[in-house]
Amino acid sequence: MQPLIITIVLLTNVLRFEVASTESEREKGLMNRRKWGSIDGMLFIHEKPEEVSYWMKNTYLDIFMIFIDENFNPKEIYKPEKLSTKIISSSNTNIKYVLELKYSYSNLIEKENLKELIHKISNKLGGLNER
Repeated sequence: MQPLIITIVLLTNVLRFEVASTESEREKGLMNRRKWGSIDGMLFIHEKPEEVSYWMKNTYLDIFMIFIDENFNPKEIYKPEKLSTKIISSSNTNIKYVLELKYSYSNLIEKENLKELIHKISNKLGGLNER
């Protein structure tokens, strides 16, 4: 089965995010990928808001990791070291989404751009739920 991809237009970028919504998809994430292919990041969706933990084991791609709460507010941003086994845990207990974004899109984590990006993601997810 093909992964679910959502497409967002922001500034001059057309961004494609693979969605990881099942436990097995979240566990695998971007591990063992050496190239981005046709995506610009991955959106992890948890069943309920909670404290989350991630690591970069077997992840070769440079990313920003953005923890987002159930109301689509960005709460924490990390720049993890690739291939690291260090656990990155949220300090918030209400994280529902985690966005892993290509490091080359560092301009998108500026406050207003990030706010717009997350708003567009929430609109896309709302449209998916209405199907």
